[in-house]
Amino acid sequence: MSSRGRYSITLTPNTVYIYTTPLMGSDSFHWNFVYVSSDKNYSRHHWAQDTRATSNDVAAHGFERYLNTMLGKGAQSHSGESPVLIYFPVLSPAPDLKTFVEVCNRTFRGQDRGSTNANRAAGITCRTWVTAVLMNWMTREQAVTIEKKVTAASQAASNKFASSYLTGQVFQTDVRGTI
Repeated sequence: MSSRGRYSITLTPNTVYIYTTPLMGSDSFHWNFVYVSSDKNYSRHHWAQDTRATSNDVAAHGFERYLNTMLGKGAQSHSGESPVLIYFPVLSPAPDLKTFVEVCNRTFRGQDRGSTNANRAAGITCRTWVTAVLMNWMTREQAVTIEKKVTAASQAASNKFASSYLTGQVFQTDVRGTI
């Protein structure tokens, strides 16, 4: 397997993880949740541009919004073309999926500014959305501490990925046992 090889990753059931992928051409990351149910079904939850939205959808819900996707029976080493750098368990046991989806859906709802640049200027990013979602289950200080740990570990993993890519070495997605 090369550094671009794809493989499935088994995560602990009944747990919510944060995972990050590099945003190519920047020092930033796309932040996502993966929810692993007790019956080992995986779903992705994130704040992102809705590329399939119609103009009516954009008018009603904004340019960016909460999106979720069923992933089936395993997390992946890649999200699209980007490597998943690291998985961090953040909620265990996981809240009820319906409750988790409701919290994700209402976080930042109605706050989209109409463009990515306007959202960024207002502090609306996938990272700040993840932190805001976490604050439904923990204090602000705890959520910010997790945000800082995820950022630092993602930067280290991104450097490791870049090095492995350049040298033809295998890059292994990091799965943390605890945050």
